[in-house]
Amino acid sequence: MKSYTEQMSQLLATEKNLRLQLTADGEKFQQFQDALMKSNEVFETFKQEIEKLAKSIKELKKENNFLKSKSEKSDIALIELVEEREHLKKQLERTRNQKEKLESLCRSLQAERKQNIAERNSSDSAPV
Repeated sequence: MKSYTEQMSQLLATEKNLRLQLTADGEKFQQFQDALMKSNEVFETFKQEIEKLAKSIKELKKENNFLKSKSEKSDIALIELVEEREHLKKQLERTRNQKEKLESLCRSLQAERKQNIAERNSSDSAPV
């Protein structure tokens, strides 16, 4: 009976220790579950931010391509305008040269006309 009582008290002590250990393990498991839930929330937030950034990157790439295209078109238009400007400069220079030649021709024709008028006047005033 005494041995049985000792065995019972040992079993009760072991049960008590096991229950305490079970409670401690349950708390640790709950902490682990809480940490896992927080980790899942952080992961979900991270995943959503990655998706937002992916969308943002996609939009920025589209905008970048649009701006590159626009820049290339602007460069082409600028080159065409520079070529047109050079062409117009050459045309202006030709027109100026032509104008100077025409003015020179007009002056010489006016001088010739004056000379002809002077010769007529002198021949009209001279006795025949």
